[in-house]
Amino acid sequence: TSTIENPSVQLQNPGFYNVLLIVTNQHGCTDTLSEPNFIEVYDTLPPPVCPILSVSVLNNSSVEIIWENSPVTDLYAYVLYRLNTTNGQFVEIYRDTALLSAPPMNLTSNYTDTGLNTLSNVYTYKLQAIDRCAYTLPLSALTAHSTINITATAITDDIRVTWTPYGGC
Repeated sequence: TSTIENPSVQLQNPGFYNVLLIVTNQHGCTDTLSEPNFIEVYDTLPPPVCPILSVSVLNNSSVEIIWENSPVTDLYAYVLYRLNTTNGQFVEIYRDTALLSAPPMNLTSNYTDTGLNTLSNVYTYKLQAIDRCAYTLPLSALTAHSTINITATAITDDIRVTWTPYGGC
């Protein structure tokens, strides 16, 4: 409550707050505006891990990544990273901020990484969730998920099948 011109209020606890504005002019005429849940104060915690559910090779040049959507109300973006095997660093390949205007109603989201060589290479991914205040878990805290490469080799009357292990379980 304030009677000063241009008041400022600091809210410490996360949650939704109602706004009630009562204005009175110098002649005593009063008007009121009430807005329930008008202000949302966000928490200072990063969103929890959004588990990658699958990393699937679709064809010779693309991989589909499916993940579980975050339940937090202050989610800002999903950021998907792919491992650069040359330098060992994860590089951002996709950022979804469309959920700001229309939060996803589905339990999962997906992205298809294209322009790859899935016949010769294994691809490794990490997914990061970022909230509106830029809080996020560090990449080092996230589990990497990798594609599997399968090779079949003829050996006389037999076929030897080998594969790379799936990373991320």
